[in-house]
Amino acid sequence: MTALLLASPAEPRVRQIIAGFERADVLVVGDVMLDRFLVGRVTRISPEAPVPVVAFDREMRRIGGAANVAHNLRALGGRAGLVGVIGPDESASILAASCREAGIEASLTPDPDRPTTTKVRVVTERNQQVARVDYELDTEIGGAVEDAVI
Repeated sequence: MTALLLASPAEPRVRQIIAGFERADVLVVGDVMLDRFLVGRVTRISPEAPVPVVAFDREMRRIGGAANVAHNLRALGGRAGLVGVIGPDESASILAASCREAGIEASLTPDPDRPTTTKVRVVTERNQQVARVDYELDTEIGGAVEDAVI
């Protein structure tokens, strides 16, 4: 069996590619979401069930999914547009505000029948994930919402 080794791009080429992002205009279309992290410390196991008890310390929020792709494009110097669907909830407001703060031109279409996709992770201060709760409806959009997105 012969191993195929792929050469990595030379550093000047990598810099040239990254510099090219400054001229990039990219439209990202997809599932936008809000990632929430509830961070705390674990010092004991619950007497009610064999699960860790997380003593809450802080919460962090980040844009996720397609919104994270747009954010990464902005971080590389490109201009990013974003198209996605949100629900009529607080997560939608946080997501929209975070996109504006990141310089992302977002067209977020509200769907009154679904929540804004939100992934809530419970993690320890050592960055160990204890649990994840998903707020989402993973069915296809249709009707007036689909027309608005298009």
